[in-house]
Amino acid sequence: MHILPLLVSSHISFKEGFLSGTVLSAIAGKLGFIVAALSNGRSAEAATKGIQPAFLVGFRGGSVMGLIVVGSAVLGVSAVLMVVGFSIFA
Repeated sequence: MHILPLLVSSHISFKEGFLSGTVLSAIAGKLGFIVAALSNGRSAEAATKGIQPAFLVGFRGGSVMGLIVVGSAVLGVSAVLMVVGFSIFA
């Protein structure tokens, strides 16, 4: 199955889904770069105290990025379902 027929089809939900996914992915990427840059400096500073503090700072920085990606995915799916008019009670 090719994606191009879906993009030019009359189903607006496909277009909205791809567009919202693109926007949310870009936002998550930008926030990820910011968090990674901040975490990198903090991790280097914590490494002067030992490996464990540096690992904790780096791990928490990665956790924030993971939560941003998952949160944006849930937000995007919810928004697309609301726009399309999907209801679990229908």
